[in-house]
Amino acid sequence: MTIRLRHTRTLVLAALMAVGECAAATFASAQIVFTSRDSSAISKVVASARVELTRPPNKLIRARQDALADSLVAVSLTPSSAGIGRDVLTAAVSTLSFSGSTGVKYPYSGAAERLLVVAQSARDEHLKSAATFGLGHLSDTAAATSALRTLAISASAQARWAVRYLGTSYGESGLQVLRALRRDGSVRDRTARRFLDQFAATYGWP
Repeated sequence: MTIRLRHTRTLVLAALMAVGECAAATFASAQIVFTSRDSSAISKVVASARVELTRPPNKLIRARQDALADSLVAVSLTPSSAGIGRDVLTAAVSTLSFSGSTGVKYPYSGAAERLLVVAQSARDEHLKSAATFGLGHLSDTAAATSALRTLAISASAQARWAVRYLGTSYGESGLQVLRALRRDGSVRDRTARRFLDQFAATYGWP
């Protein structure tokens, strides 16, 4: 999936364009080039996203939500050299997490795939961990467990937390994923394997 950040007057992208220069990019390499003086403006955009991403869905709103969520991913992947405060980057991730969480009346269904990108590609381990935490608390069980499985079989340090959330946050759906991972021997991270062994012992898996 590709993030397309175009010059537009639509919703929050307009605000992003007003404070920085955006370019089309893939999830894995999306960047926004800003100067340090833009952090406050970006922070306001991120704050507004919390409301926009949890509106009752329809086709028009969903298109705007997707563009906004893609922009939040791009903000989250921005290098520290761009001068955006860590608090702003963290807010972008937490907004994505909140938008798809179980406590929201109209959760945003695109949260999982975007949090996965942050968990895989953010330059800051703190942001990766925040994204993985978000994946452990989403309303869309199928999307969340799929994303967590991807992390669980990675060599990333996030694999251990992905295993933990699969075992504790999504009931039988998460446990089914873990059983399959154990059968396949797909988990590579040593600590993640230890967590998986603990679940196997608890539930009596071979």
